[in-house]
Amino acid sequence: MLISGNVLKRFLLGDLTIAVLYVLTRPLAWAERLSFVHGLFDLDGEANLTAWYASLKWGVAAIVVGSTLLVRVDRPARSERFARWALTLLFLALSCDEVAQVHEWTGRLLDRFVIHRVETMLPRTHFWMIVPAIGLALATWRISLVVRHRSLASARYLAYGIGLLIAGGGGMEVLANFTDPGSIAEMLEVLVEETLENIGATLCVVAMLQYAQASGVRLLAVADLNSAPHQRS
Repeated sequence: MLISGNVLKRFLLGDLTIAVLYVLTRPLAWAERLSFVHGLFDLDGEANLTAWYASLKWGVAAIVVGSTLLVRVDRPARSERFARWALTLLFLALSCDEVAQVHEWTGRLLDRFVIHRVETMLPRTHFWMIVPAIGLALATWRISLVVRHRSLASARYLAYGIGLLIAGGGGMEVLANFTDPGSIAEMLEVLVEETLENIGATLCVVAMLQYAQASGVRLLAVADLNSAPHQRS
């Protein structure tokens, strides 16, 4: 699993770099001419480098697991084919959400047609995120049971990755309702929340790489060749 190990290290380095840049550029948020710099690395922002980075990772996870559907090297059971489709669609949805702001749009719809968030105990995030978090946890548990028959390590990374995603997006984000905008507490909440989500995405990429390799799909073959000792002809 040399490839997945290298990917893990590089993406974790990227996650750490994004977190550090967010903290270092935070003071620039109040500088009129330089606020755009912080905007590029604002973990709580949209349509910026951090959102594109997260979208990229979820997209990679979708492509990797999707390759097991396109490259027929094995004959998986119906339950495993369903798990592959479910994971592909899930990761594609998460990738699109990072740039299309789907869950923000859903929240605004609920504000308009159901109950406005300011009328609840969670005036900034609303209650609705709790429902998909529970559904995602149950779905991941069921899919992991299928994936583990092919690769136990992949199932574990998947469970850890989605677990961190839920802990950040469904757990830490609740604390945002009890912090003052612009405060250090809010900055720390955003930092922890988004970093958990980023690391969760990284673990999911690694999980899908290991799963694809266990399924017989050769990915990043060039990297395999480059990592092998050069032989003289």
